[in-house]
Amino acid sequence: MAAANLKAAQAAVEVAQNTADEAKKEYDRNLDLFNNKMISSEDKEAAELTYLSAKDDLLTKQAEAREAKDALDASRVDLANTVIRSPIDGVVLSRNVSVGQTIAARMEAPVLFKIANDVTSLMIDCDVDEMDVGQVRVGQNVVFTVTAYPDTPFSGRVVQVRIGSDLTQNVVTYTTLVEVEDTHGKLLPGMTATVNIITAEAKNVLRVRPSSLAFEPALAQAVSAKSAKKTAVKIKRTAVKPGPDVWVLKDDGNLAPVSVRTGITDRIYMEIVSGDLKEGDVVIDGLNYAKK
Repeated sequence: MAAANLKAAQAAVEVAQNTADEAKKEYDRNLDLFNNKMISSEDKEAAELTYLSAKDDLLTKQAEAREAKDALDASRVDLANTVIRSPIDGVVLSRNVSVGQTIAARMEAPVLFKIANDVTSLMIDCDVDEMDVGQVRVGQNVVFTVTAYPDTPFSGRVVQVRIGSDLTQNVVTYTTLVEVEDTHGKLLPGMTATVNIITAEAKNVLRVRPSSLAFEPALAQAVSAKSAKKTAVKIKRTAVKPGPDVWVLKDDGNLAPVSVRTGITDRIYMEIVSGDLKEGDVVIDGLNYAKK
Protein backbone atom coordinates (compact mmCIF):
# COMPACT_ATOMS: atom_id res chain seq x y z
CA MET A 1 0.00 0.00 0.00
CA ALA A 2 2.81 2.44 0.89
CA ALA A 3 4.57 1.69 -2.41
CA ALA A 4 1.35 2.36 -4.34
CA ASN A 5 0.87 5.65 -2.49
CA LEU A 6 4.39 6.74 -3.44
CA LYS A 7 3.82 5.97 -7.12
CA ALA A 8 0.56 7.91 -7.09
CA ALA A 9 2.29 10.87 -5.41
CA GLN A 10 5.13 10.80 -7.95
CA ALA A 11 2.62 10.78 -10.82
CA ALA A 12 0.86 13.77 -9.28
CA VAL A 13 4.19 15.62 -9.11
CA GLU A 14 4.77 15.02 -12.83
CA VAL A 15 1.30 16.38 -13.67
CA ALA A 16 1.84 19.43 -11.45
CA GLN A 17 5.28 19.99 -13.01
CA ASN A 18 3.85 19.96 -16.53
CA THR A 19 1.07 22.32 -15.48
CA ALA A 20 3.60 24.69 -13.90
CA ASP A 21 5.82 24.62 -16.99
CA GLU A 22 2.89 25.47 -19.26
CA ALA A 23 1.79 28.27 -16.94
CA LYS A 24 5.36 29.67 -16.90
CA LYS A 25 5.48 29.74 -20.71
CA GLU A 26 2.09 31.44 -20.88
CA TYR A 27 3.19 34.02 -18.35
CA ASP A 28 6.42 34.74 -20.25
CA ARG A 29 4.47 35.31 -23.50
CA ASN A 30 2.01 37.61 -21.79
CA LEU A 31 4.86 39.53 -20.15
CA ASP A 32 6.50 40.17 -23.57
CA LEU A 33 3.17 41.28 -25.00
CA PHE A 34 2.60 43.60 -22.05
CA ASN A 35 6.07 45.11 -22.40
CA ASN A 36 5.27 45.81 -26.06
CA LYS A 37 1.99 47.34 -24.94
CA MET A 38 -0.03 44.73 -26.84
CA ILE A 39 -2.14 43.52 -23.88
CA SER A 40 -3.53 45.09 -20.80
CA SER A 41 -2.03 44.82 -17.33
CA GLU A 42 -5.07 42.76 -16.26
CA ASP A 43 -4.21 40.01 -18.80
CA LYS A 44 -0.61 40.00 -17.69
CA GLU A 45 -1.61 39.74 -13.99
CA ALA A 46 -4.04 36.90 -14.72
CA ALA A 47 -1.29 34.88 -16.45
CA GLU A 48 1.06 35.64 -13.56
CA LEU A 49 -1.52 34.48 -11.01
CA THR A 50 -2.09 31.22 -12.92
CA TYR A 51 1.65 30.58 -12.98
CA LEU A 52 2.09 31.26 -9.24
CA SER A 53 -0.86 28.97 -8.42
CA ALA A 54 0.58 26.14 -10.53
CA LYS A 55 3.96 26.64 -8.85
CA ASP A 56 2.40 26.39 -5.38
CA ASP A 57 0.52 23.26 -6.41
CA LEU A 58 3.79 21.73 -7.61
CA LEU A 59 5.43 22.43 -4.25
CA THR A 60 2.46 20.78 -2.48
CA LYS A 61 2.64 17.67 -4.66
CA GLN A 62 6.39 17.43 -4.11
CA ALA A 63 5.86 17.59 -0.34
CA GLU A 64 3.23 14.86 -0.55
CA ALA A 65 5.63 12.70 -2.57
CA ARG A 66 8.29 13.13 0.11
CA GLU A 67 5.79 12.10 2.79
CA ALA A 68 4.84 9.01 0.76
CA LYS A 69 8.51 8.10 0.41
CA ASP A 70 9.05 8.49 4.14
CA ALA A 71 6.00 6.29 4.80
CA LEU A 72 7.37 3.65 2.43
CA ASP A 73 10.75 3.73 4.14
CA ALA A 74 9.07 3.35 7.54
CA SER A 75 6.99 0.43 6.25
CA ARG A 76 10.10 -1.28 4.94
CA VAL A 77 11.77 -0.89 8.33
CA ASP A 78 8.67 -2.32 10.07
CA LEU A 79 8.57 -5.21 7.61
CA ALA A 80 12.25 -5.96 8.18
CA ASN A 81 11.65 -6.01 11.95
CA THR A 82 8.43 -8.06 11.76
CA VAL A 83 8.40 -11.82 12.24
CA ILE A 84 5.12 -13.79 12.27
CA ARG A 85 5.44 -17.02 14.18
CA SER A 86 2.92 -19.75 14.83
CA PRO A 87 2.41 -20.52 18.52
CA ILE A 88 2.58 -24.24 17.72
CA ASP A 89 4.05 -26.57 15.12
CA GLY A 90 1.34 -28.26 13.10
CA VAL A 91 -0.67 -28.42 9.90
CA VAL A 92 -2.32 -25.36 8.33
CA LEU A 93 -6.08 -25.89 8.06
CA SER A 94 -7.00 -22.54 6.50
CA ARG A 95 -5.42 -19.23 5.47
CA ASN A 96 -7.39 -16.03 5.95
CA VAL A 97 -4.92 -13.54 4.41
CA SER A 98 -3.07 -13.16 1.12
CA VAL A 99 0.46 -11.97 0.38
CA GLY A 100 0.55 -8.17 0.41
CA GLN A 101 -2.79 -7.79 2.15
CA THR A 102 -2.97 -4.98 4.72
CA ILE A 103 -3.97 -6.11 8.22
CA ALA A 104 -5.79 -3.39 10.11
CA ALA A 105 -4.71 -2.83 13.70
CA ARG A 106 -7.49 -3.40 16.24
CA MET A 107 -8.07 -4.49 19.82
CA GLU A 108 -8.08 -8.20 18.96
CA ALA A 109 -5.32 -9.79 16.92
CA PRO A 110 -6.63 -10.87 13.49
CA VAL A 111 -6.68 -14.57 12.61
CA LEU A 112 -4.11 -15.19 9.88
CA PHE A 113 -4.03 -19.00 9.82
CA LYS A 114 -5.84 -21.86 11.51
CA ILE A 115 -3.36 -24.53 12.54
CA ALA A 116 -3.94 -28.01 13.95
CA ASN A 117 -1.26 -29.17 16.34
CA ASP A 118 -1.56 -32.87 15.45
CA VAL A 119 -4.15 -34.18 12.98
CA THR A 120 -3.69 -37.71 14.33
CA SER A 121 -5.10 -36.62 17.70
CA LEU A 122 -8.63 -35.23 17.34
CA MET A 123 -11.42 -34.11 19.64
CA ILE A 124 -15.12 -34.69 18.97
CA ASP A 125 -17.73 -32.28 20.36
CA CYS A 126 -20.81 -34.40 21.13
CA ASP A 127 -24.26 -33.07 21.96
CA VAL A 128 -25.69 -35.40 24.61
CA ASP A 129 -29.39 -35.15 25.44
CA GLU A 130 -30.28 -34.20 29.02
CA MET A 131 -32.07 -37.56 29.42
CA ASP A 132 -28.83 -39.48 28.80
CA VAL A 133 -26.13 -37.18 30.18
CA GLY A 134 -26.53 -38.60 33.70
CA GLN A 135 -25.05 -41.90 32.48
CA VAL A 136 -22.01 -40.34 30.81
CA ARG A 137 -18.71 -40.37 32.71
CA VAL A 138 -15.12 -39.42 31.94
CA GLY A 139 -13.14 -42.45 30.76
CA GLN A 140 -16.01 -44.27 29.07
CA ASN A 141 -15.30 -45.85 25.71
CA VAL A 142 -16.92 -44.46 22.56
CA VAL A 143 -17.66 -46.01 19.16
CA PHE A 144 -18.55 -43.70 16.29
CA THR A 145 -18.83 -43.51 12.50
CA VAL A 146 -18.51 -40.67 10.01
CA THR A 147 -20.32 -40.11 6.72
CA ALA A 148 -17.14 -40.59 4.69
CA TYR A 149 -16.68 -44.13 6.09
CA PRO A 150 -20.16 -45.32 7.12
CA ASP A 151 -19.09 -48.97 7.47
CA THR A 152 -15.89 -48.27 9.42
CA PRO A 153 -16.25 -47.94 13.22
CA PHE A 154 -13.81 -45.70 15.07
CA SER A 155 -13.13 -45.66 18.79
CA GLY A 156 -12.47 -42.93 21.32
CA ARG A 157 -12.71 -42.03 24.99
CA VAL A 158 -14.74 -39.47 26.93
CA VAL A 159 -12.41 -36.85 28.43
CA GLN A 160 -14.84 -34.15 29.54
CA VAL A 161 -18.55 -33.62 30.20
CA ARG A 162 -19.28 -29.88 30.30
CA ILE A 163 -21.83 -28.65 32.80
CA GLY A 164 -23.02 -25.77 30.62
CA SER A 165 -26.14 -26.59 28.61
CA ASP A 166 -27.20 -25.61 25.10
CA LEU A 167 -30.84 -25.04 24.14
CA THR A 168 -31.75 -25.69 20.50
CA GLN A 169 -35.40 -25.85 19.43
CA ASN A 170 -36.45 -26.54 23.03
CA VAL A 171 -33.99 -29.48 23.27
CA VAL A 172 -31.41 -29.27 26.07
CA THR A 173 -28.03 -30.87 25.33
CA TYR A 174 -24.64 -30.96 27.05
CA THR A 175 -21.33 -30.85 25.20
CA THR A 176 -19.19 -33.93 25.76
CA LEU A 177 -15.60 -34.09 24.51
CA VAL A 178 -14.31 -37.35 23.06
CA GLU A 179 -10.60 -37.89 22.42
CA VAL A 180 -9.72 -39.86 19.29
CA GLU A 181 -6.42 -41.20 17.99
CA ASP A 182 -6.42 -41.43 14.17
CA THR A 183 -3.10 -42.98 13.21
CA HIS A 184 -4.37 -43.85 9.69
CA GLY A 185 -5.23 -40.25 8.81
CA LYS A 186 -8.80 -41.00 7.72
CA LEU A 187 -10.55 -38.49 9.96
CA LEU A 188 -10.50 -34.82 8.98
CA PRO A 189 -11.41 -31.72 11.02
CA GLY A 190 -15.04 -30.69 10.54
CA MET A 191 -16.47 -34.14 9.86
CA THR A 192 -19.85 -35.05 11.37
CA ALA A 193 -19.77 -38.10 13.62
CA THR A 194 -22.54 -40.37 14.90
CA VAL A 195 -21.38 -41.29 18.40
CA ASN A 196 -22.34 -44.14 20.70
CA ILE A 197 -21.06 -43.76 24.27
CA ILE A 198 -20.71 -47.12 26.01
CA THR A 199 -22.13 -46.43 29.47
CA ALA A 200 -22.19 -50.12 30.51
CA GLU A 201 -20.74 -53.29 29.05
CA ALA A 202 -21.17 -57.01 29.73
CA LYS A 203 -19.32 -59.82 27.96
CA ASN A 204 -19.95 -63.56 27.83
CA VAL A 205 -23.33 -63.31 29.58
CA LEU A 206 -26.76 -64.82 28.99
CA ARG A 207 -29.27 -62.51 27.37
CA VAL A 208 -32.95 -62.54 26.46
CA ARG A 209 -35.27 -60.18 24.67
CA PRO A 210 -37.22 -57.83 26.96
CA SER A 211 -40.44 -59.23 25.50
CA SER A 212 -39.57 -62.61 27.08
CA LEU A 213 -40.06 -61.06 30.52
CA ALA A 214 -43.54 -59.90 29.58
CA PHE A 215 -44.74 -63.26 28.23
CA GLU A 216 -47.88 -64.71 29.87
CA PRO A 217 -48.54 -68.39 29.04
CA ALA A 218 -52.26 -68.06 29.75
CA LEU A 219 -52.58 -65.68 26.79
CA ALA A 220 -50.61 -67.63 24.19
CA GLN A 221 -49.68 -71.05 22.85
CA ALA A 222 -46.12 -72.23 22.42
CA VAL A 223 -44.64 -74.26 19.62
CA SER A 224 -43.28 -77.64 20.60
CA ALA A 225 -39.58 -77.89 19.92
CA LYS A 226 -40.05 -81.51 18.85
CA SER A 227 -43.17 -81.49 16.65
CA ALA A 228 -43.00 -77.89 15.38
CA LYS A 229 -46.83 -77.85 15.52
CA LYS A 230 -49.15 -75.59 17.51
CA THR A 231 -50.38 -77.59 20.49
CA ALA A 232 -51.81 -76.86 23.89
CA VAL A 233 -48.96 -76.82 26.37
CA LYS A 234 -49.13 -77.91 29.95
CA ILE A 235 -48.02 -75.22 32.36
CA LYS A 236 -45.87 -76.47 35.18
CA ARG A 237 -45.39 -73.88 37.95
CA THR A 238 -43.02 -74.54 40.79
CA ALA A 239 -42.01 -72.50 43.78
CA VAL A 240 -39.71 -69.75 42.55
CA LYS A 241 -37.93 -66.84 44.17
CA PRO A 242 -39.45 -63.37 43.80
CA GLY A 243 -38.37 -61.66 40.61
CA PRO A 244 -39.22 -61.49 36.92
CA ASP A 245 -39.89 -64.80 35.22
CA VAL A 246 -38.99 -66.11 31.83
CA TRP A 247 -40.84 -69.17 30.54
CA VAL A 248 -38.76 -72.08 29.31
CA LEU A 249 -40.01 -74.89 27.04
CA LYS A 250 -38.93 -78.19 28.59
CA ASP A 251 -38.06 -81.36 26.68
CA ASP A 252 -41.43 -82.88 27.63
CA GLY A 253 -43.30 -80.02 25.95
CA ASN A 254 -44.31 -78.30 29.19
CA LEU A 255 -43.67 -74.66 30.10
CA ALA A 256 -41.92 -73.85 33.35
CA PRO A 257 -41.11 -70.43 34.80
CA VAL A 258 -37.55 -69.51 35.69
CA SER A 259 -36.94 -66.62 38.05
CA VAL A 260 -34.04 -64.44 36.95
CA ARG A 261 -32.37 -61.18 37.90
CA THR A 262 -31.71 -58.84 35.00
CA GLY A 263 -28.85 -56.44 34.37
CA ILE A 264 -28.10 -53.90 31.66
CA THR A 265 -29.98 -53.63 28.39
CA ASP A 266 -29.42 -52.09 24.98
CA ARG A 267 -33.21 -52.07 24.39
CA ILE A 268 -32.79 -55.10 22.13
CA TYR A 269 -31.48 -57.65 24.63
CA MET A 270 -31.53 -57.84 28.43
CA GLU A 271 -28.63 -59.22 30.44
CA ILE A 272 -29.36 -62.13 32.79
CA VAL A 273 -27.27 -61.60 35.92
CA SER A 274 -28.43 -64.58 37.94
CA GLY A 275 -31.07 -67.33 38.02
CA ASP A 276 -31.52 -70.92 36.94
CA LEU A 277 -31.55 -70.09 33.23
CA LYS A 278 -28.87 -71.97 31.30
CA GLU A 279 -27.35 -71.53 27.89
CA GLY A 280 -29.34 -73.52 25.36
CA ASP A 281 -32.68 -73.25 27.19
CA VAL A 282 -35.62 -72.52 24.89
CA VAL A 283 -37.09 -69.22 26.14
CA ILE A 284 -40.60 -68.28 25.04
CA ASP A 285 -40.79 -64.89 23.36
CA GLY A 286 -44.42 -64.06 22.47
CA LEU A 287 -45.61 -66.85 20.13
CA ASN A 288 -42.04 -67.68 19.21
CA TYR A 289 -39.25 -69.38 21.09
CA ALA A 290 -35.52 -69.04 20.93
CA LYS A 291 -32.53 -70.80 22.40
CA LYS A 292 -30.54 -68.58 24.77
